[in-house]
Amino acid sequence: MITNAWYVAGFSPDFVRGRLHAPVVAGLPLVLWRTVDGDVVAYDGRCRHKRFPLLRSGGDLRCAYHGICYDQPGPCSPGSAPSTVLPRRPVTEKDGLVWVWPGAPGRAQRVAVPDTPEIPGWATVRSEPVEVAASSRLLVENLLDIRRSYPLHVRSLSGGTRIAMRLERRTIGGVETVKTVRRARDQQLPDVMRDWFGYDVVDREHTHHVLNPGVTRIELRVGPGGLGGEREKGYVLNHLHTPVAPGRLRWWWTVSCRSRELADRVADGIAGMIPEYRWAIEAQQSMLAHPERGHEDVPVKTDGAVVLLRRVFEHLERLEDEPDHAELARLRTGVTRC
Repeated sequence: MITNAWYVAGFSPDFVRGRLHAPVVAGLPLVLWRTVDGDVVAYDGRCRHKRFPLLRSGGDLRCAYHGICYDQPGPCSPGSAPSTVLPRRPVTEKDGLVWVWPGAPGRAQRVAVPDTPEIPGWATVRSEPVEVAASSRLLVENLLDIRRSYPLHVRSLSGGTRIAMRLERRTIGGVETVKTVRRARDQQLPDVMRDWFGYDVVDREHTHHVLNPGVTRIELRVGPGGLGGEREKGYVLNHLHTPVAPGRLRWWWTVSCRSRELADRVADGIAGMIPEYRWAIEAQQSMLAHPERGHEDVPVKTDGAVVLLRRVFEHLERLEDEPDHAELARLRTGVTRC
């Protein structure tokens, strides 16, 4: 599981003053809330005494086990048992989302938060969180697998046609990303997309971009007679996949369009497909619980994006075990004290 990454903890409007959020992100229990100054803060969600979960009590965090109380900046209040502080975790808000960094805090400043400007800038429909008994990596692989539209989504997306794919790998904001690009001319849209856009035969561009381990951005552009004109329509679909623990993830999605009417139509269609995605990746996860006993995954020709993604994620996992040299330097100079 990759911990050194920015993950979504929720949507900004849900973080109202006085409400405590206690998610688990990449195996780390957290507490988050919006302060009286309007900023969202994040701390380790475990009492420093015996790891009991912390609760909000007035303006303080309190452990219900022994009553130890932590005030807002983090240190224990007078009379509390341990003389220590709660570890503060990197958190930020961007494009209407609250992002947290569950890994080594010193590494967060070297990695940019992904851009999702369409969420606040366009007409956007957002989902409720979906709890899935599968790893976030399986979801990302499913989203990148262009063959899964047929037969998994045969009644919704495939249209029975295959489109050539171009694969791109580049670094954005300190993060290595994987992107697929599919373009077609004079393509007949599947039934559901004809209902969405009101077109039959179009030029089409479809991209799937894994911006980091927690976000996959899908953009579709269609236009009769070409792209870029007044009749072009489309959407941006952001999948926000936050790992909770090995084999568990919390999943949101947003649909953004230039018009509210189109956003509502597309979101209704996407909502009907989510159970299909969930069924597929939970079925895969259940098979991973069995011993290999000679089994070996055999990639097919169209698995190029998935194979590349696995290499990128495996590299990030190897980096998890490497020391943070900048943090070690601060410790040696005494800037950070315990």
